[in-house]
Amino acid sequence: MRAQDQQKRHPIRVAATRSGVSAHLIRSWERRYGALRPGRTESGRRLYSDPDIRRLYLIRLLLAAGRRIGEVAQLQDEQLEGLLCEDERALLREDERAPLPHGRGARVPVRTRAAPGATAHHLVLQCFEAVESLDEARLERLLAEGAALLGSAALRRLVLVPLMREAGRRWQSGALRIVHEHLASAVVRSHLGAALHRLRPDAGVARVVVGTPAGQRHEIGALSAAVEAAEAGWDVTYLGPDLPAEEIAAAVRMTKAAGVLLGIVYPQRDQRLCDELRALREMLADRIAVLVGGSGVAGYRDTLREIGALIVDPIEALAEALAGALGATRRP
Repeated sequence: MRAQDQQKRHPIRVAATRSGVSAHLIRSWERRYGALRPGRTESGRRLYSDPDIRRLYLIRLLLAAGRRIGEVAQLQDEQLEGLLCEDERALLREDERAPLPHGRGARVPVRTRAAPGATAHHLVLQCFEAVESLDEARLERLLAEGAALLGSAALRRLVLVPLMREAGRRWQSGALRIVHEHLASAVVRSHLGAALHRLRPDAGVARVVVGTPAGQRHEIGALSAAVEAAEAGWDVTYLGPDLPAEEIAAAVRMTKAAGVLLGIVYPQRDQRLCDELRALREMLADRIAVLVGGSGVAGYRDTLREIGALIVDPIEALAEALAGALGATRRP
């Protein structure tokens, strides 16, 4: 192995993205189980090597196969790989005995050797079955299992976003009742809210206020972005949906936030929202960064450009966008 690969040179956000393990879990595995020992910069920021990231990835795969973190955290990398080979062989035998089901009501196993995208697709199908049957407990369980299997970031991007987008589309077409869409929203909101609550920022990092402006009642995208920002190391204050400009500005002042992150979904073009965005920019100090994302931003590009807002698209670009907008005040 090259000496460069052994160097502790990757920040935690890179380790989280490449391994599929959230920054919160990485810290937890280090503190509680001693799963790995990162390097440190002079300012105390964690740094990881390529082998560290591979180790995180191996541990994640073993947990997805049913192992417990306490069983594997202290094992050497070679031992982890040996266990993984055993579990892969076992899963392969299970897959051969149980081909993928089809049709409504068919159960798809969450634990699978398939690539994350394929696994996520099957998980979305299962989640829709739970939504259609109004099985709240099953939907919650599926999301918890999906987070353990895919990692929280991949679950949000590959499962939650497609699930809610399709639920909205089916509701608009009449294929789902309002109660179905509401149950899906409630469970996903609860899942994301719990994830955000578990992410505790370090002292002294920049704060970001997250919500949706007046008239924007769809909050799942904004809440997902709040979790994404918290995992990237920012101190997040989540305000919720449908807030007038003066309330968002007041929250920024009271929390001493360095930036505002807004979600815009529907409608695609509303003059009242354009006015709200302009009013918000006027109420904020020039140093406060305004970032905007969501499926509805295309209709507001001219206004966003006018007020100097940064459009975040796709969500995967959020961490980098926040770093560029807020500078070096992230969590180590």
